[in-house]
Amino acid sequence: MKGKQKQSKYRRQYKYGPETGPGKRAEVVGLRLANWNKSKIAKHVGLNRQTVSRILSQSEVETVLETYRANVMQMVPDALAGLHVLIRELDRQAIIETLYGSKVFGEKKEIDVPRTEERTYSFPKVAFFGKFGRWPTLEEAIEFDKTLDVEPLVKKSEE
Repeated sequence: MKGKQKQSKYRRQYKYGPETGPGKRAEVVGLRLANWNKSKIAKHVGLNRQTVSRILSQSEVETVLETYRANVMQMVPDALAGLHVLIRELDRQAIIETLYGSKVFGEKKEIDVPRTEERTYSFPKVAFFGKFGRWPTLEEAIEFDKTLDVEPLVKKSEE
């Protein structure tokens, strides 16, 4: 028993925890390539944010990321040329997606609900103020509106 040392039960087996497996490292790198931030990656994968930073700062990972970005950047001119051909052929989907991507069209997230116009009697209130020097109540504005000679701003139907 002299050659074997008994390990203390209070001593940590790993200095900074167990080494992160290749599967988790690949997932971290993949999420980073998808433009996730480090905090979001850490929460999703179940690692500490410092561990995610350590994984992403390794030289091999930095090389993979740079290679991926370089490959994507080489594809951009070809993708634009292909898109140009589709647009010249009047491919509706390509045209619409290009306009959405370039922010010419905004995505509608709300349903347009027609609003019922509610009269505020703004003009009669101002005219009342001009004549009497004070702001009227709503009832006074409604009554004063009946005395005004102003044509309504409603289009006449053409027959």
